[in-house]
Amino acid sequence: VYTWGSGEMSARPAVTSGAFTTPPPDVALPTEVPSLSGSTEVACSENHCAARRADGSVWTWGNNLYRQLGAGTLPAQTPVSVPGVNLI
Repeated sequence: VYTWGSGEMSARPAVTSGAFTTPPPDVALPTEVPSLSGSTEVACSENHCAARRADGSVWTWGNNLYRQLGAGTLPAQTPVSVPGVNLI
């Protein structure tokens, strides 16, 4: 998965680990998200994104105001695994 554009969480996950503090800078060139290698599908909304990896695991990131990430209660700037979900 490659990403570029706005530094907002739903548009582009950080390429380094860590909790959300401030958005990463905007970028014009595609940047690989190493933690999402092997993804087969990606879907995004205005406030969050989800990716399905080849092993069936689902990873989400972005705003978690309505618990849409399915993993924990805080926003996630880096992709987090959704526990108990496997879409093989």
